[in-house]
Amino acid sequence: MNEQIVKLLKFAKYYSDSSYFLNKNIQYNNAFIYSNYIMAGLSLELYFKALYKIDTNKEIKTHKFYTDIFKKLNIKIQQKLIDKFKLSNEDEDYAKSLENKIYQKSGEKLTIPRTLEDNLLYWENVFIKIRYLHENLNQEMYMMFFPNIEKALKETIVELKIEYREVIL
Repeated sequence: MNEQIVKLLKFAKYYSDSSYFLNKNIQYNNAFIYSNYIMAGLSLELYFKALYKIDTNKEIKTHKFYTDIFKKLNIKIQQKLIDKFKLSNEDEDYAKSLENKIYQKSGEKLTIPRTLEDNLLYWENVFIKIRYLHENLNQEMYMMFFPNIEKALKETIVELKIEYREVIL
């Protein structure tokens, strides 16, 4: 096993675990939502860097995991991720309900991304969105489907390199 990939995957898992913990405890402190988003975004970034290293055997230094990593992966790997990204009926219902709730509350027509690529594009800017949130406190953020993206990434990594299964599961 490649030591750098193992480190990337371990830290991706640590950040993911932190995100799930924060998400589970949001009812105690709404401020956890932004930390949850940061942890999830960090996790996705590291999963993508590990996948890039598996695919190309090269390191990549970027935070833009859609533009600079996903789009540069082998097309078969991109397609594998797209195929594995699934939304359940419950996910779809929740997204529709949130869109309706936002519309009723503000009159704003919000469309929550439903495809992997649209979600990745939205997630890749999470650090900037949160870093400058204080400048526009009325700005709403709806970062969704992290578990679905993470599942697609983990399954793809394990399919490509079974030896990393124990690291990420």
